[in-house]
Amino acid sequence: MKIKRIIAIALMMLMLAMTMTSCGMSDSEKVAAYLESGGSSIESAFSSFKTSYGFDIDYYAKDCSIVLEVNIGTEVEDVATMGAQLDTALDSIESTMTASVEQMQKECPEVESLIFVYVDKDGTELASREFK
Repeated sequence: MKIKRIIAIALMMLMLAMTMTSCGMSDSEKVAAYLESGGSSIESAFSSFKTSYGFDIDYYAKDCSIVLEVNIGTEVEDVATMGAQLDTALDSIESTMTASVEQMQKECPEVESLIFVYVDKDGTELASREFK
């Protein structure tokens, strides 16, 4: 009986701490905190992508969205052609990214979208898409 009481008190204290840490946070701060806490295991989900293609992937919160910035690691001379090819690639992953957003929203309802951005090694944006 005493162990149950101790566990119950510990759980109540944990719930109180969690409630107090999210009180007063704006939605964008909650999204940033979610991302920092490893929500949805974003890094592990994209580590195989990085390994397979050699791209550097950075992710960060921007307002209530999560931005995935993929640096393809090379300089691109024909930005328009490469951008069109990457737009096609983004079209092909739309359902996967939409499902990812839905999963994130289950874990953190404040997440509004996932923004996927391709850049070249100099940081020039080649293509981007927002998935909701």
